[in-house]
Amino acid sequence: MTSSVEANGSDNMVSGMITHMFDEISKDVRFQYIMRVEKKSTDIPTVLIGHLLLEYLMNRIIEKKCKSPKKIIEHPRDYPFSVKLQIIYSMELLPDHIFNNIAKINKIRNGLAHNLDFHETETDRIIFEPSGKSICPKPRGRGNPRTFYFKTLVYKTLDQLREHMTTSLRIPVEAKEFNPFK
Repeated sequence: MTSSVEANGSDNMVSGMITHMFDEISKDVRFQYIMRVEKKSTDIPTVLIGHLLLEYLMNRIIEKKCKSPKKIIEHPRDYPFSVKLQIIYSMELLPDHIFNNIAKINKIRNGLAHNLDFHETETDRIIFEPSGKSICPKPRGRGNPRTFYFKTLVYKTLDQLREHMTTSLRIPVEAKEFNPFK
């Protein structure tokens, strides 16, 4: 027969493990994106939140791989998103498919931010894959094809960039550091 002290200790240990596991998962860039976007399902927050998370990851690359990262990161007027993207691409720190997907997200973000009637064409709705091929995701059922495409593009790009950073660039995307909205 187990005492209540042993049972409580076991319960506390399991509870602590679950809390730790959730803390680790909740700080993952892909989880952050899904949790934030599900609360706001329109196009602008979908793209803007993804854009912010991508810029956070690009800043991590700049911090770890550039000679004077502070100037680039702390002066966003001199080094906007597109310039940061071009810097890390020119340094050969991004493969073509990730660069093209991030550039596409930036173009969509700018279109949504500066044009009330922004519309991409059906043929623009592609996502570049590591194989060099591209895919054109379509929602199942009656979902909004545009919103589905934006969510899929951003999620896949965050996933590709995170994987590239950890495997090829050897830049950890550490859970304890991850809070791009501080």
